[in-house]
Amino acid sequence: MAIEVARFLRKPVVLAGALTGMLCMSAHASNLIVTVDGVRSTNGTIHIDLNNSEASWKNKAPPFATGTVKAAPGAVTYTFNNVTPGLYSIDVFQDTDGSGKMQTGMFGKPRGGYGFSNNLTLMGKPSFDQANFQVTDQDTSVLIHLKNGA
Repeated sequence: MAIEVARFLRKPVVLAGALTGMLCMSAHASNLIVTVDGVRSTNGTIHIDLNNSEASWKNKAPPFATGTVKAAPGAVTYTFNNVTPGLYSIDVFQDTDGSGKMQTGMFGKPRGGYGFSNNLTLMGKPSFDQANFQVTDQDTSVLIHLKNGA
């Protein structure tokens, strides 16, 4: 009988410990506020991919998270909530036709607005290492300048 009571009492303690651990883990997550400026038109949406690996950056794995916001001339802002600390990179494009994909012209040059974290101006897409930035347990803000394609 004493063993059964001890087992019964142990379950709430284990459950309480697990809940406390989950609360501690979520306390380290923060918000990532992404502002995209240089938007020229109200056509479509601004599509934002948040990547946490080389594979997701190269489209060989799904992004860590995605977001969209209605396009508006000037700047738009999107917030990713509960982002765990780590290295991330962002690629952005204006989705004018609702396809969820960047429209490209000859030789793969983007037709609409596009941009990357760290605002790199290289020919082609930068590497994950060039575009990544650190998210900590504090809210992080990133500004991306939209470049306009062909």
